[in-house]
Amino acid sequence: MSQPPPIEEDFYIMPSSYKATWEKDRYRWLKMLNGTRYRITCEQLGLPKAQWTKEKSYQAALTHFESVKNTQQEKSDKDKELVGKIRRQHMLAQIMEDVNIWHDSDEKILEKVNERLGNQADDKYSIYGLAPNTTQEKRLDNLIKQALPLFTQGNSIATFDQYRKEMQHIQDTFKADFDVSTFSETHITQYYATVQNLPLIERGKAKQWAMFKRLIKYLAEENILKRLPSNIDSKLLWFSRVFDKQILEYDNKEVIDYIDRLGEQSDFWKLIVLLHLNCGLQTADIAELKQTITYNEGKQVFRTPVGVDWENRRIVRIRVKNKKTNNPPITSYPLWVTTFRLLEKYRELNSEYVLLTATGKQWKRGRTNDMVEAYGDLKIEDKIPLKNFRSIGGTALGLKYDAYKDHYLCNTSDGIKNKHYDAKQQKEFDKAINFLGKTFQQM
Repeated sequence: MSQPPPIEEDFYIMPSSYKATWEKDRYRWLKMLNGTRYRITCEQLGLPKAQWTKEKSYQAALTHFESVKNTQQEKSDKDKELVGKIRRQHMLAQIMEDVNIWHDSDEKILEKVNERLGNQADDKYSIYGLAPNTTQEKRLDNLIKQALPLFTQGNSIATFDQYRKEMQHIQDTFKADFDVSTFSETHITQYYATVQNLPLIERGKAKQWAMFKRLIKYLAEENILKRLPSNIDSKLLWFSRVFDKQILEYDNKEVIDYIDRLGEQSDFWKLIVLLHLNCGLQTADIAELKQTITYNEGKQVFRTPVGVDWENRRIVRIRVKNKKTNNPPITSYPLWVTTFRLLEKYRELNSEYVLLTATGKQWKRGRTNDMVEAYGDLKIEDKIPLKNFRSIGGTALGLKYDAYKDHYLCNTSDGIKNKHYDAKQQKEFDKAINFLGKTFQQM
């Protein structure tokens, strides 16, 4: 019986799917870890030039990213340990106020601290300073009902909804009948640890933490809380609000690769992404996308802000801030081949809206809508947020057709800078959109 040929040294087993993105032109790998983009070149991995290929460098890159992930976890564990230490310090201070232990040994003090923490962990109320006999004026749920309208006065409905959710989280953490007059340093550090473990990006945690601090300070201003906790503005308890612009920077090939991978998993979500990229639409626009447009004396006049011209393969959109005028300015986007094909595929013929949910209902729109939530549930590596595709398209368009960037984003023309906005030639704008389609290989 003949023996099978030996395996060559440079033979590499191909994975069924890659867990990182290969950037061929730069011989490097990209990986998203906890909201941060990490890149590593083959040269930085210490590989010889003969192994600067996708197949031969993959395992080395995967090992590197695993190391980065472990480092992140170690940092997170250290942060949690720090919060634990701070919490115990404040607990110690509280015990010293309640019990005369100044002459006890360190071991005895530690024993009492641990005893206090252990008792609280088993107590339904004490871990949050809760009192069963809390008066109605001092209940947390009643305070939130009182504070929410004040905090959101003059803001939009979307802001009100966001504030309501942030306050709801505070109420869920401390329970509705929590006595707000008992807030102390211990509760501050406890809630900080809770926010730190939320599945949010850093800015999201910062917003939640800011709402909690605002609520505590409101209590002190209203004299409900007799003493403002000393650690409310501690430099050890904070989250960064800095927005890392690098998160929004995407190579064109990276976007092309993502769209291809998305299409392999779901043509519907590929369509949603292409509508963002092709027409600069947002999820609210897609939810309102209607089947028809009407014409009046050769001029396009809308019944709705955005609709489809099926005959000419276009999406036509009113400039949002001008939709109530008699002759609102419009933007007409030529659809790329792939976009139009998928739009026809998922078109709902028996509805005034082009795209509906799987249950046949209109997509809900708003700051947090079900389209964004459904996309968030999609399992795909290195997911690009839907809202980023407008900026990706605008950035790519600016390389050659910067004058049409505002027109693409459907921004309102104002001032001298945009005085020629309404005079843009449709043919030139079509060239700009087609340039965008070729850039992302959709034409």
